[in-house]
Amino acid sequence: MHTLFRFKTYELIFLFYRKFIFASTVVTLIQYTILRVEDISAMFSKILLIKSILFGLLFLFYLDVGLGQRFIFYKNFGISRIQLFLVSFFWDALLTFFTILILNLF
Repeated sequence: MHTLFRFKTYELIFLFYRKFIFASTVVTLIQYTILRVEDISAMFSKILLIKSILFGLLFLFYLDVGLGQRFIFYKNFGISRIQLFLVSFFWDALLTFFTILILNLF
């Protein structure tokens, strides 16, 4: 069975992503306060654009050989670096979406 369809895969990816949850939330809140006057769809797309650039830079940073050794744990479970970052970005996009919806209630 493909590794993406196992629950353990998402558990391990969340283990990786939880290191970035606080920083991601802070980036979302800062961008929200700057872009608050725009409509929600434009604001959401701009925030996701910035976050995708930041995730791309983070991916390039982790391509370093010394930091690449940290991925052996995930590779042993059949999770590639690309899967790790793409699913993490998807979770970050969902978290951003719900954060913006909650902030727009106030």
